Amino acid sequence: MLTGNSVFDSAFFQLTVRLAWAAGLFEGEGSFTVHRSRNPTRKDGFTNVNAYPCAQLQMTDKDVMDKFVEIVGVGKVNGPYLDKRGARKPKYSWQVINKEAIQVINMLKPFLRSRRREQIETVLSDSHHFVSDDPKYRRIDNGSKS
Repeated sequence: MLTGNSVFDSAFFQLTVRLAWAAGLFEGEGSFTVHRSRNPTRKDGFTNVNAYPCAQLQMTDKDVMDKFVEIVGVGKVNGPYLDKRGARKPKYSWQVINKEAIQVINMLKPFLRSRRREQIETVLSDSHHFVSDDPKYRRIDNGSKS
């Protein structure tokens, strides 16, 4: 058994193991998406449309979810939510958007497989701010409407 001043006792190693565990859980149960929100119509007749990066996790084991939140340090576990179909176990969920989602991305990305890393790149490239005159959205780049 390794004890004492072993590399396995270092704070860095312990943090790395915890983040790798959280990334493994997220790899299997989580997802990165784009959260879209519309603000009320502005005085000029346009609608603000925002698209934020979102990280979410859903599962039936609350204790595992609580451990994940303890490691990543953002968000909270919500639930339980009962399955509408009946006899299934209650579900719990966790979701963060925008800056908190980017914080989680930065923590977990080194431990994630290529499929999740590609999902991250897609989510980040699809996150932006629009001004819209429904139904066609017009993206704002560098402060100009196009």
